[in-house]
Amino acid sequence: MVRKDITTALQFFHEKAFLDDSVLDCGCCSHFKSETEFRTPEAIKSAVSVFLGEDFGHIKGTTLKNVLFLTEDSEKLAKTYKKWVLNQPEHDKYYIVSYRALNSRAKRYLGKQYNLKSAFFNVIQFRVLNEDVRYGDDVLMYLFWVRDKNGWKIGRISVACN
Repeated sequence: MVRKDITTALQFFHEKAFLDDSVLDCGCCSHFKSETEFRTPEAIKSAVSVFLGEDFGHIKGTTLKNVLFLTEDSEKLAKTYKKWVLNQPEHDKYYIVSYRALNSRAKRYLGKQYNLKSAFFNVIQFRVLNEDVRYGDDVLMYLFWVRDKNGWKIGRISVACN
């Protein structure tokens, strides 16, 4: 995300992630819906690449320290997730939350695809610049992570659109 290297970013996705288009839950990502018309893993991976290239290419900042931040919106979430938070958000500037915080519907759905035993999700917030770089939008994103034989992989991304 910070380096804006799509090829490397795609390597962090679980192999099952591209089997259905739920890998990206983004109501404001119209290009994703059109690119997955045929619902093939290649089309889904291509749509995620477009999302990463178009949206992440406009992230304000060049280091993790100056990309991520917490605001009132993310702090409201902290109250929701407080008993499941696994890190120190005030220090890290993001949340790591146990899968146990997911609602039962999400657990059932994700549990069919992945082993949830050690799964978690990140809640991150960052600024995406508009065409006029003096302005931007704050994005709240959830990244669902699962254990894989080669380490941790992303199984799903959800974006809260404003």
